[in-house]
Amino acid sequence: MLKMKGRTTTKKSRNNEPVLVRNALLITPKTASGGILLQEKTSILIEDGRFSRISRSGEIIRSPKHGMVIDAEGSAVLPGLFNAHTHSYEMLYKGSWDGHTLHDRLPFDRDNMLHKTKDNYACTISSQASYADYLLGGTTFVGDVLCGHGLDLTRFSSRMKECGLKGVLYTYDIRHYLHDLHENDTDSGIIFGLSLPEEEDENSRKEHFIEAREALNRKPGQVHMHVQETEKRNKLSRRKFGCTTIEFLEKTGLLGRRTTLSHGVKVGGADIQRMMRSGANLVSCPTAEMKLCDGIAPLPAYIEAGVDVCLGTDGPLCNNSNDIIREAKTCCLIHAINSRNPAIIRPEDALRMITLDAARCFGVDDRLGSIEVGKDADLVILDSKNFRMTPRIKVPYDNRVSNIIYCATGQDVKHVIISGRMVVENGKLLTMDEARVRERLQRHAENLLSGFETRFYPKREMQ
Repeated sequence: MLKMKGRTTTKKSRNNEPVLVRNALLITPKTASGGILLQEKTSILIEDGRFSRISRSGEIIRSPKHGMVIDAEGSAVLPGLFNAHTHSYEMLYKGSWDGHTLHDRLPFDRDNMLHKTKDNYACTISSQASYADYLLGGTTFVGDVLCGHGLDLTRFSSRMKECGLKGVLYTYDIRHYLHDLHENDTDSGIIFGLSLPEEEDENSRKEHFIEAREALNRKPGQVHMHVQETEKRNKLSRRKFGCTTIEFLEKTGLLGRRTTLSHGVKVGGADIQRMMRSGANLVSCPTAEMKLCDGIAPLPAYIEAGVDVCLGTDGPLCNNSNDIIREAKTCCLIHAINSRNPAIIRPEDALRMITLDAARCFGVDDRLGSIEVGKDADLVILDSKNFRMTPRIKVPYDNRVSNIIYCATGQDVKHVIISGRMVVENGKLLTMDEARVRERLQRHAENLLSGFETRFYPKREMQ
């Protein structure tokens, strides 16, 4: 159990009070030399929402006169985690895509009116539940793609700001991006971006991409696209544009350092080189890509070429889970069996993909992604005094990162601090009423799904 000393945390937890974390196992990516720093008996002082001092092993930092002291003995302290590709509004439909591939989606959407239920109120309730789930599992930054026109991103950003979550909110609506979304809220860590339509979308026309490029020239921002997820989408792209989607993005001037492409499963060496030359990033979602039978993205080839790679869970519709720690484990395992090389992506690599490498993909690595003096004080404390993460070995081999990636889940998260503000304490969310959020989600899911047809779902024998 983590020991709390000093001020009692309340739901009105303020971010201007100092926090001292003592006796922690610090696990953080190294920005300069690469790799992972592991340091026992570390003290971390947080002031004014930033890391102000990090001790050497065993060094004592004096407790602040006011504020909080957390005794993290037996616990691991990590940077805040990144879930780089999500669809938060899909929480309402969790499980509805079981037994289906990606290309079952269009008839499902038409016949069951999935898109017609995408009103701001219902989607905000769904997203708020996802935001709670992210935070409780240690995610502090998300790449949230809000599909469909008519969704007002300012409603979602206000919910994120209230609960403390940071991230990029993407809209497909160019006019909404240009005229309704004002400057990014850098103080709260919320960024607005533009998502481009996937290959089979009715807006996936050359004219739309040119309009998007002109909008981004007027108002530079983060760009996202679901790209080359299946061979069917590749064929559609060649038929529409005469080339692959990534080549088309390059020709249209939409491939660059601010571009994050999700999935990239059916991608060859020439497209990977295009991404490398432009500085575009990849976010892989291995669980969803398996569940939808998309295939396995060639992550080792991306990494070898020098493309920055990060991880996302994708939406609850096609993954069911929002747990980014479990996603990191899946990433290691799927590429081990696919390459027949169990060390092709190590736990240390996967940890970087959900911390510093992800921060680099979003252009925020100067202030997020690692625990360093001067950066935003976003951290996660995992209670590692349990059988899942015991024993903790340093020699003759070191299993401390392996224990987290292969053994931990979001359920092991005890504390989450964002910009110095305690948002999760002892596994309880401080910035939302969890029971109310769950009740609203359950009620709206039942109401929305009650009229859906059952013919798309395999029959299951119930006993």
